[in-house]
Amino acid sequence: MWQGQPVAVVVAESRAEAEDATELVAIEWKPLPAVGDQLQAIAPGAPVIHAELGDNIAFDFSLEKGAPATAFADADIVIEEELRFERQMAMTLESAGSLPISIRPRARSPSFTRTSRRSRCRRCSAAT
Repeated sequence: MWQGQPVAVVVAESRAEAEDATELVAIEWKPLPAVGDQLQAIAPGAPVIHAELGDNIAFDFSLEKGAPATAFADADIVIEEELRFERQMAMTLESAGSLPISIRPRARSPSFTRTSRRSRCRRCSAAT
């Protein structure tokens, strides 16, 4: 149960009847144990939000292409980071970065390709 989750539906012939009928809805709430974050929610023994699903894990998958273990073993630098998405699952995990493609010595500025969150690339100059 989360704040704002629908718990009842009222169907009526008119809005006035529906508003009157909502006054007749009575819900008995049973306090449940609170869970502070997603790691606690997926820990063994955590209270399950929807018992019919068995646990609180929405989905779990791994994706591996190529030979990542070899690539990490051969890399000069490996950066490890744990990323967690809180309640907003619609947030994307994309970067807005730049890739230098050439240096123009006379202009003293690199020409580079910039990616944006609009999924398109643009060639531009650092002077602009």
